[in-house]
Amino acid sequence: MKPTLPLVLLFLISLQQIHAQEFEPGYIITFDNDTVQGMIKEQVDNDLVHEIEFRSSSDSESKEFNPRDISGFGFDYGRTFRTFKFTDIVSEQEKVIFAKEVEKGKIDVLIWRKGKNRKPDMFLINRATHDTVHLTRPKKKMTTVDGRDFSQEDRDYLRLLGDVKGEEFEQKKIRYTEDKIRKDISLHNQEFSDAYETRSYKEKKEREYILLGGTAVSGPSFQEQSRIRAAVIQTRTAVERTNTFSYISGVFYTYREKKEVSIPTQYFYKGHLNYKRQVLSFIPIGLMFQSSPGTIRPYIYAGGGVGVGKLDDYFIEFEAIQGTDTEYVVAPTLVAGAGLKIRVGSNYLVTEISPGSSGVYLSAGFSF
Repeated sequence: MKPTLPLVLLFLISLQQIHAQEFEPGYIITFDNDTVQGMIKEQVDNDLVHEIEFRSSSDSESKEFNPRDISGFGFDYGRTFRTFKFTDIVSEQEKVIFAKEVEKGKIDVLIWRKGKNRKPDMFLINRATHDTVHLTRPKKKMTTVDGRDFSQEDRDYLRLLGDVKGEEFEQKKIRYTEDKIRKDISLHNQEFSDAYETRSYKEKKEREYILLGGTAVSGPSFQEQSRIRAAVIQTRTAVERTNTFSYISGVFYTYREKKEVSIPTQYFYKGHLNYKRQVLSFIPIGLMFQSSPGTIRPYIYAGGGVGVGKLDDYFIEFEAIQGTDTEYVVAPTLVAGAGLKIRVGSNYLVTEISPGSSGVYLSAGFSF
């Protein structure tokens, strides 16, 4: 058997595993209120609004369903969507979508995430009165006061929020964000928990750990120094909202040691000469951007924190090494890197290039 054939077979098996891992156990609900168990292709909310892919079993063919085919669907881990029909505020045309259920109680809250808009549309349904309101991201409007023009944010959503609760409730001023409106409705629903079952959905978040190790491939006195880099990076991704943006934190270590030290020839020279430096950086916060899930995922990241450095110096006097000295330094630090993640089964092999104070590092590792 030629050596290339096993590699091709391994690649094809990996692709099959990747495709299978895109599907999560779930169910669809027909308009006759029958529940059909199976597997649903997991995607970000925005990609599930108009169509889903469903399999009756892990090895069966996929079938597509849109909101006019079924009354809803859900994943077994608790993420659910309901078919929702409404008249669009702008076009005044009827639309049918899969809206995500996030709050349940006297008032149900459904959300509609659209593209990169961080503030989704929200549908609030009062189960007691059957009133429904459609909240949209506030728009800026111009007002004139004493002959001067001002830009002011539309606050109609506050009136609608108060209307759906009922006239006896005075709506307080809150910002138009998903979290704040959900919290406001959740508190309202708790007042009626004896009459209505309440539920607040907590979105799924995933953590990934990247382990890296490498060496410098360029920099000052490249051939005259030993330089290594190691890192442990944790990523945190709200996978239901995005699969390309993550928060990161981590620990980074760099080591540099000169193979030979050039001693100053001035007879009266007296001072310290660094020959070894180690830096341990703690990065509590950073950002990573990467491509959508696939076989190969390019990524880039940057973060900030604090670094603790250990500097080992020679004490030079009379053209000779007279002793050694160690100094510890604490200072702000920045880290950055760019690389590729190559998927193998459920994990990734990782290769990365990153800048440092003593050169450019090439690292390799894996993530899980």
